[in-house]
Amino acid sequence: MGETTQTQARPDPVRRIVLGLVAAALLLFVYTLIADRMTPSTSQATTQAFLVRMAPDVGGRVIEVAVHDNAPVEAGALLYRIDPRNYELAVRSAEARLGQVGQNIGASTASVETAQSKVADALAARNNARDQAGRTIELVRRGVYPTARGDDAQATLARAEAALQGAQSDLERARQQLGPAGAQNPQLGREVNTCDGPPWHEAFAVRGQRPNPCGQPIRDHQDGVGAEQ
Repeated sequence: MGETTQTQARPDPVRRIVLGLVAAALLLFVYTLIADRMTPSTSQATTQAFLVRMAPDVGGRVIEVAVHDNAPVEAGALLYRIDPRNYELAVRSAEARLGQVGQNIGASTASVETAQSKVADALAARNNARDQAGRTIELVRRGVYPTARGDDAQATLARAEAALQGAQSDLERARQQLGPAGAQNPQLGREVNTCDGPPWHEAFAVRGQRPNPCGQPIRDHQDGVGAEQ
């Protein structure tokens, strides 16, 4: 009878092991639930994003970045600003060249006017020499003047014709140097196009050109200040 009571009071080691395993499994299950809510993880996941490429109207060094990672960007918002100093110098140089071209055109215009005046004088001299030669030759034919007088008149007319041709050549040369009038003038047109290009302060500002799809923020922009565009 005493041995039976001692046997029943002895704890079962298998039962203790089973209860320990059940408790450990329960604790592990609770930990898994909490960890999954706080730091969920999976090996099968996908992300979706819109890729919008940007290109400035002009190249240069970026001096300002107006956006930050994960910041929403609307159409027309400033993204980058490019250093305009080299282009400002180019514009001022073009303006100086434009002024020089204006002076050259003014001088060429004066040369054309001078050449036109010389042509008019040479034409009047040629017409006078031709009239004089006609009268002299008629008088030589009648025997009033000697033949040598007629030869002199012919030589004078020939010199007047040559002077007229020379004045006309000078006028044509002056017109070619002047070039076409207005915007058709190649020198004037080139410099005017340089000075009257797009607004320089806008050309250096890179802005969003399209609406931001679904309000997506900008992410991982890698071009920073000092980067070449």
